[in-house]
Amino acid sequence: MVQENLFEGTSNNGIDLDVVRSEFLEAQALTWQELFKGFDKIYVITYSTAMSFVWEVVRLYDYAEIIFGSEEVISEHFYKIMAHQERTIENIKETTNNSKLNLIERVEEGSLKLYVAKDDLSHEKIYILESYDGRYKVITGSANMSNAAFKGYQRENITYYEGENAYEH
Repeated sequence: MVQENLFEGTSNNGIDLDVVRSEFLEAQALTWQELFKGFDKIYVITYSTAMSFVWEVVRLYDYAEIIFGSEEVISEHFYKIMAHQERTIENIKETTNNSKLNLIERVEEGSLKLYVAKDDLSHEKIYILESYDGRYKVITGSANMSNAAFKGYQRENITYYEGENAYEH
């Protein structure tokens, strides 16, 4: 059977997509630090990540939660950090990687929580920033939580929204 149309047979199976209608205001040239600064808490959903960049971002905030979108993209080191058993954490402390040690300390004190999507693959890349004074910023696009995405090693689509409406959504 020859397919006459490239899109023939494609369907969303009747499922409505969650689409945000937005308005373009301007394009800005920002460093990742400028994009993320000025907030106290961060909530992240990322598909893949780099531990060193996670630490660079997490240390900017009093509190952080990260959801990794798939078990398959989590490194062994992140699995160990996510374990709450003292023996596993002690084994990691024997390594010399400062990012791991710092992340472990944050997990132990309760100011960092790490989760992994198990049943449903989560491919979102979303960064929700919250400040104690009531300001909000939501960053979204194609950028995973990694050096490659936020330090200019590859092209990404990055958009941010300010305000409570984006935060609540």
